[in-house]
Amino acid sequence: DEAAAPPKGMDTRVAWVLMRAMTLMGVRAEKADKFYSAFTADQASSAALTRFLDDTESPVCYLIPTGDAVVANSTDVPTPAQMRKKLIVVHRVNPETAITKDNVKDSCILLEMTKNIMDLLNMYCQSIYLSTLTNPSNQTGWSDLVAKDLMDKYHVFLASLHVTVGLMKGHTWLPHPPRDALPTSGGIGATGGGNKHHVLEGAVITWTKQIRHVLKQDPEILLKEGHNPEPSAELKFWRSKAANLNSIHSQLGMDALKKVLKFLETNKSTYTAPFSKLQKEVEEAREEANDNVRFLGTLTKAIDKLTNESAEFETLESTFEPVFHSILLIWRYSKFYNTPTRLAVLIREICNTVIAQALRYVNGPDIFTMISSEETSECYAKLDATLKVCSTLKDVYLVFREVAANQGSEGWKMQNDALFVRLDAFRERCRDALDFARTVIQYTKLERVEIGGTRGKVLSDSIVEILEEFKVGVEEFKSVTYDIMDVGEHQFEHDFFKFRMTVKDLDRRMASLLGSAFDDLDTVNMRIKLFDIFEGLLERPIIQAELEKKHKALLSTVEQDLTAVETVFVENKQIVDSFSDDSPIYNNMPPSAGAIYWARSARHRINEPMAKLQFYNLALRETPEEFREVKKQHATLDALLANYEQHRYSEWESSSVEVAIEKLKMRLLRRQEKSGLLKVNFDPALVRLLREVRFFLIFDIEVPDAALNMFERVGTYRGWTNQLNHIVSMYNAVLTELLPVEEPLLEDRIAKMDQALSPGLTELKWKNEDEIPNFIEGTMKVVSDVSGVVDIMKNNLRSVSGTLSQWCKEPIVARQRGAKPMALDEFDLKHKERVGMRMMTQSEGGKEIHKFVKDSSEALKVSKVASNWKAYVDFVSNIVIEGFVSSIAVSLQTLCEILDPLIIAKHEMLPLFDVKVELDGREIKFDPPFSAPSNSGSPSLRGAIDGWLKDFFATVTCMQRLDTPTGDYLNEIREHFQMQCLLALVSELIDNTELKCMEYRQTFMQQSYLWTESIDKTFERFLNEDAEDLVQGFEEEGMTFRAIMERIKVDIGRPIPTLDAFDKKILNFKALKQDLSNMKTPVDIHWLRIHAQPVKLALVSFARQWEEKYVEYIKEYTEARINGLVTFIDQQFIGLGPPSPVDEPENEKLLYSTMTNIRDVKLATNAVKRMFLPIRELCQLLKKHHISHEGLSELEHSPTKWDEVIRMAFDVKEQILPLQSEEVLKIRNKIDVFAEELQGFTHEFREQCPFDSKNALTGDFDASYDTMNEYYNKTLAIRKRANEFNDLELLFDMQMSSYRELKECQEELVHLKNLWDGVVLVKETFNSWDAILWDKIDTDALVTTAKDIQQQIKVMPKQVRAWALYRWLQEEAKNMATVLPLVNDLHGETMQDRHWTQLMTVTGKTFDKGPNFCFKDLLDLKLHEYAEDVSEIVDQSSKEAKIEKKLNQIRATWSKMPVTWDVANPDCPLLGDLGEVLEKLDADSLDMMGMTSQGRFIEFCKPVVDEWSGKLRGVDAALSVWTKVQANWCRLEPIFMQSADIRQQLPDDAKRFEQMDAAWKDLMLDASNSSLIVEACCAEGREAALKNIDEGINTCEKALNEYLEQKKKAFPRFYFVANQALLDILSNGAKPLKVAEYLGDIFDGVKTLNFSKS
Repeated sequence: DEAAAPPKGMDTRVAWVLMRAMTLMGVRAEKADKFYSAFTADQASSAALTRFLDDTESPVCYLIPTGDAVVANSTDVPTPAQMRKKLIVVHRVNPETAITKDNVKDSCILLEMTKNIMDLLNMYCQSIYLSTLTNPSNQTGWSDLVAKDLMDKYHVFLASLHVTVGLMKGHTWLPHPPRDALPTSGGIGATGGGNKHHVLEGAVITWTKQIRHVLKQDPEILLKEGHNPEPSAELKFWRSKAANLNSIHSQLGMDALKKVLKFLETNKSTYTAPFSKLQKEVEEAREEANDNVRFLGTLTKAIDKLTNESAEFETLESTFEPVFHSILLIWRYSKFYNTPTRLAVLIREICNTVIAQALRYVNGPDIFTMISSEETSECYAKLDATLKVCSTLKDVYLVFREVAANQGSEGWKMQNDALFVRLDAFRERCRDALDFARTVIQYTKLERVEIGGTRGKVLSDSIVEILEEFKVGVEEFKSVTYDIMDVGEHQFEHDFFKFRMTVKDLDRRMASLLGSAFDDLDTVNMRIKLFDIFEGLLERPIIQAELEKKHKALLSTVEQDLTAVETVFVENKQIVDSFSDDSPIYNNMPPSAGAIYWARSARHRINEPMAKLQFYNLALRETPEEFREVKKQHATLDALLANYEQHRYSEWESSSVEVAIEKLKMRLLRRQEKSGLLKVNFDPALVRLLREVRFFLIFDIEVPDAALNMFERVGTYRGWTNQLNHIVSMYNAVLTELLPVEEPLLEDRIAKMDQALSPGLTELKWKNEDEIPNFIEGTMKVVSDVSGVVDIMKNNLRSVSGTLSQWCKEPIVARQRGAKPMALDEFDLKHKERVGMRMMTQSEGGKEIHKFVKDSSEALKVSKVASNWKAYVDFVSNIVIEGFVSSIAVSLQTLCEILDPLIIAKHEMLPLFDVKVELDGREIKFDPPFSAPSNSGSPSLRGAIDGWLKDFFATVTCMQRLDTPTGDYLNEIREHFQMQCLLALVSELIDNTELKCMEYRQTFMQQSYLWTESIDKTFERFLNEDAEDLVQGFEEEGMTFRAIMERIKVDIGRPIPTLDAFDKKILNFKALKQDLSNMKTPVDIHWLRIHAQPVKLALVSFARQWEEKYVEYIKEYTEARINGLVTFIDQQFIGLGPPSPVDEPENEKLLYSTMTNIRDVKLATNAVKRMFLPIRELCQLLKKHHISHEGLSELEHSPTKWDEVIRMAFDVKEQILPLQSEEVLKIRNKIDVFAEELQGFTHEFREQCPFDSKNALTGDFDASYDTMNEYYNKTLAIRKRANEFNDLELLFDMQMSSYRELKECQEELVHLKNLWDGVVLVKETFNSWDAILWDKIDTDALVTTAKDIQQQIKVMPKQVRAWALYRWLQEEAKNMATVLPLVNDLHGETMQDRHWTQLMTVTGKTFDKGPNFCFKDLLDLKLHEYAEDVSEIVDQSSKEAKIEKKLNQIRATWSKMPVTWDVANPDCPLLGDLGEVLEKLDADSLDMMGMTSQGRFIEFCKPVVDEWSGKLRGVDAALSVWTKVQANWCRLEPIFMQSADIRQQLPDDAKRFEQMDAAWKDLMLDASNSSLIVEACCAEGREAALKNIDEGINTCEKALNEYLEQKKKAFPRFYFVANQALLDILSNGAKPLKVAEYLGDIFDGVKTLNFSKS
């Protein structure tokens, strides 16, 4: 129905199979769509069913139901789990027939298969098929022989099937004889007697074999086969055997079998007696098996506990006794299971179980893993426990064996070696493993060994080297591929022996090294320490032997050390007694206690080695005589040192106590002279006494009562001195720690402290014990208050620094070591989280800093507007700024470390970002890129890092400034030098990485031609480069090889490059493909991980396409050449065969055909032979590149076949020679008529074809092309006839006609067509430019195109240059080439409306230069006729534009040119610095002069030029006078206005200068109101006024010079000084001290005069 229809597009065969499967599965119609969908969705199932249907070698496909769907499988047999339910088998009927949609119903059989398929098969075969085959109706037409043979074979099959079904169920089923062979009640069956007797005996033989097989089964077989069964296998075996024998017993009791045996017995068969004996054996074996099952069942629980994999191995020992106790009971009470053989098997299986459990507990891999994890001790403990458990098993067995022997029976008389052969081997393996672990533990202790001495470094390195070699040996042993605990691996003995030999060699080296180290060390302690270091290895035999050798040397060293100690004591005793600086006493000890300690140290030095010597002496076999001598020397020295201790104590007791008591009368404090700091005045003698007593008490030495009483008050003295030291330290700290900016804030408090401390400096002494506490209390309060304020300030300052340092601990941008690269957006997201946290942290920190500053202000109780406090706040602000700089620097430095390639390489850091390299269009791009357009919004690497930098600096805005209510420190931090340097470094690192990435990208861009160039076009260029025919240099009878092949119609293909060129290209692309495939990706470049897999795959694909292009072409080319050549040879072979023209002389067609074949063979005889070798070379090239192709076998036979064709051609030619002569005369007449027709056509062609420019001028191109097409067709027709006549001439060996006129016509027609193509191209190109609007014209592109057109016309063939059409085309291109440069010039920006008006005047035409002004409007002007005039207009516009631009610059400059005024003297402002003004004035004046000389080029702006030329001249004139006047006034004003002497000497000139001075000041006050230089200089009357003042000042200056000249004449030495100095001298004549300053200039050798009274 419609609901059950398969989906559209589904394979018809698949749909039919699925429909049949639904029917067999009972799928309802409404679920059909779901069934189809589920199967289609399962690609593996669809592929499997399709493979079965398509592949004739696939015989079967399984459809396995899964709910309402099926899974298809055509390769593997279904699993037992899949067989639990019914499944469907699709079977191919005929293996050689392909399954199509038409025969699918007949080619496939669908069968159902269930898990009990063998039972069903047995049932069907025994009932249905047997009945069917034995039915006489179905045997019609069979002979007796066929029927008998068939039924015999079928019964054999039934018997095998019956036995197989039984074996599948674990039973032995005896097959029944055929029904007709069974004895009937009458004793005679349907089968003849002899045959029946034979059949039944055969059945008995089969039963005997089956039963014998069962009886032969023995549990020891698995052990003999090399397996390691466990006790559960023993129980399973006996249960299986008992069940099998019980089944056989029941079958032997069946009536059918009894009848068979009865029948054979009646017929005196020889098999009945043995079979009866066999039945008895079955009964005996059955009884034994059942009895064994019953008794062994008692072991089940104990065995389960023993084999429980989850049980603790250490507790396994507790199961041994129950197991062996049960075995003992079975042994005692079992009828059958009491033989050594049975018991040996069971005990060996128990050993296997224990070994298996042990291997679960600890095995070879576990041992190696624990050693690698430095858990060797645990490994040793496990191995020891394993060995113990295995040994316990054997011990328990021996106990129960003795019990069994004591019970009076024969006992367990079995050899232990046979029973425990595997267990003993395993135990031995455990001991080897223990030895291995122990050796590892001993050598592992060497990891921390460090030997002293002069060669300590070398010897320590040697130990490290030995340890490394040991580790290498361990690793080599660990590298075995088997489990070392597996006793079956005999390779272990070899490997472990090798390891032990390695260790033995290392032991020898270690012993040698121990001896060398011992010899190198020269002190007792170091040598004893050396033995302690090797303590773990001393038990190793080789090293222990070395110890014995060095023991006597150690005794000698000890003896020398005792002598050395004695010598040191004697030599230093006097130095120690004098307590000099070089005495060997600790600096922190007093003299007496130090001397006693020195002596005790010497005693300790000699006593410690003796204890070690006695310990090592015990390890020796006998005590050396040297040891006794050393012991005696030690006792003598020890007594000497003890006596010295007693002497020093007695001396101290008598001389130090009374002196110290007198020191209590000193004052409490004293002030240091230089620094002014305080110091506690507690005498050192008191301290020394108290220290001596303290050490004596520590040394358990009794002290005098007076000293002890003073020591009892040591706590009081310590308390006072500590308190006073605390007070003094606070006082001194206040004086020393205060910064210069902090001292003014605490002046009053410091004075108060000095007053409170005064009594301790003048009055109080240490004996005034009653007054000291009150003094300390009062002083402590005052000093503590001041110190508290200082502490608050210092703590707040430290807190500020601490807060700032907290910000420096972690950078904002952070990356964990070993972190994997991540995407940019992912990292940026985490970065924003960190920035947010940092902003919040620094915001809170900023508030805390404000709080700290506020706390300091409150503690000081100072006004916030006080200058001292403001200075302090500025100081703290600088600290905050530096803190911000440091915190940002941490982030910037961390960022630099992340980006620095040297640091990345040093620390083996992973890259920061994942970046992909992709092929986007024709470009290879990075994703994300390094940079992105600012308005794109897309992420980039630089953008992200710039964002991080902004975030770094944004943290500064979280804190408000301390010195102002608003604002932050951002500007100060941005301008900080360190910030600038770090930012520059970050930028440099990014630039370096980008450069490296671009270099990496270039490795791919080197192959850019793979995707930028067209494969087809490039391949076509390759084919055209050095292309040549397959056969080169061959020419025969005036015809080339290609002409011959064309004549015989064999396609030799286009000329191609050499095969070496093809081979080189193919190898090149293969190598390129391999190189690209081998390129490493991803690649780490500094802080970027570049994933180039996409572009790599793309390039490999491109390389493969290029390779395939060359390969496919050469393959197709080769196949085509082989096919063409073979086809030609076959055609000639057939054509030269029968029938012959001689047999049919009237058959002209046959004659021509035969002559054609002969001609072709004659023409191609040598050419074809020359062709074989190139084609073979083509095949060799294909074979080299493993490319299969067609036609190879045909090619191999072609040379022989071609020789046969040549022979046939000569034979046939001789036969038809008379017929050939007759046909030649007929052909000659036809050729003559054709030659006359050709002459007429040639004349007509040259008259009618369009060789002139008439159609070009009118634009009627179609007419020209129609004419050319017409004559082209005519020439083709004539050429066809000419070729036919040439063929006839060649065919009949006539002289060939050339038809030169026809060839010329064809060549001229081709050239004419190309010329008209050029005409059309030029006209269409030029016409396409007409509509281009004026502002869209790209003249550069148009000029380039025009030049290309001219070049193309220039290289046209010489034949066309004489034609009128060519000359017209050349003129058109020339005119356009002239016009375009003019258009380019007119397109310049300098062209104004006045210039376009001039252009209209020159051309005599008008136009509207509006928005629709286009290129055609310019062409209509015929600019090529006015080229010079147009160029002149353009040149004029350019010059005028330059003038106008410069003029506008000058106007803009001088319209805003400012003038500065020096207002130091408010009564008379002066001109400021005019350097830049004068420099600009000179330059612009020269430019204006240049403009005025341009003539007609300034007519358009002449008024403006004249105006500004005048202004600049005015400014120049005014400033030249103005600066002169100002200089003279500044120089003469002090002289005439302030010098009374000059005013007295020159009264008239002084009055004149006063007038000039007043005029000058008025002028300057008026001019200073102007801020522009032009306005100030060009004011009305300004220049005249300046000249008037200049004349007056010059008159005054002239009079002054005359006056000075008179003075110089009066006293000539005045010539040595300047006029200004002379004026000073004259004006200060009454002031000799001022005049004396110039005496050095007037008189040589005089500096000044002394005017003091003598």
